[in-house]
Amino acid sequence: MLDRETLSVVVSMVAQVTLLVMYTVWRINRQVAGLRWWMASSATMSLGFMAIPLALGAGWSFSQALIVNHAAGLTTLMLLLQGCLRFRGHPAADRWPRALWVLVPAALLSSVLHHAHAVLRYQIHDAVSVLLLVLSAWVMCRHSRPEERLVHRVSGFFLLLMAVAMATRWVLACLAPDDLSIRSTPFRACCT
Repeated sequence: MLDRETLSVVVSMVAQVTLLVMYTVWRINRQVAGLRWWMASSATMSLGFMAIPLALGAGWSFSQALIVNHAAGLTTLMLLLQGCLRFRGHPAADRWPRALWVLVPAALLSSVLHHAHAVLRYQIHDAVSVLLLVLSAWVMCRHSRPEERLVHRVSGFFLLLMAVAMATRWVLACLAPDDLSIRSTPFRACCT
């Protein structure tokens, strides 16, 4: 069995490397639409993953760290979608930032209200995450020129792969009898 604290630190380090790479790509290619939003998405993701080891190291409760982690996770996906819209030149790219002013505080409020209820939190957050990932994949894959089609479809495929992972966790949360079972072993909770 994997140690959660070790896994948390490793994922946090990967998020930091991703942020550095995205920042470098953004600095080199500032003229490319969407990169700034993807860099902001990487920064938010990095904050979300760093929240757990840093909060636990600072003496915060795991519950408080989860509030930051889950709010950052939803915000990351919202910024990712905005980057996809900008990158692909979609007309909704100009309207979506206004929606972020409402959706980001809603994600934080949802994280605060549901931080102690794992099943409910996963049911709400994972459903929204799946929707945002599927929309991002759709934006990346639609109306590609032939020379760009493969690259856009590969990125869309990996976005859909993440959506499948989130959908799996959502199904497990829907099947879990209680919070304790989903926190300890989610697969065993729904299969016994």
